[in-house]
Amino acid sequence: NYQDKDALNGNLNDDDDDDLEADPEVEKPDSGSTLLIAFLLMLLFQLGNRIFGRLETFPMHNYPLFMNMMSTAIYVPICFGYIIPIIMFTNGIITKEQREIPKYVFAVMGAYDSLAGIMQTF
Repeated sequence: NYQDKDALNGNLNDDDDDDLEADPEVEKPDSGSTLLIAFLLMLLFQLGNRIFGRLETFPMHNYPLFMNMMSTAIYVPICFGYIIPIIMFTNGIITKEQREIPKYVFAVMGAYDSLAGIMQTF
């Protein structure tokens, strides 16, 4: 009878609980706080990107293509500046399977992002 009340309250004292904690393949559910923090940081950075992009376009309103190319020329080396050392000096953060993803997909995404960047400056 007491076990039934504990089961209703979520307090189970079975031996099966010990097996779940000892098994390294079973992951405990995340509370979602990491996702919320990542979302808020992305929102903050996008807001900064939008504000500084607008401030950049006021004095250079006749040069949207140049501004987009300049930001790309700065962005790409910075990204490779941290991706290449991660591949070289860490083990398994970026796996071989992830590196074998076709690169043309990222070229298409980059072309669309470039087009969106040009259109945002008008």
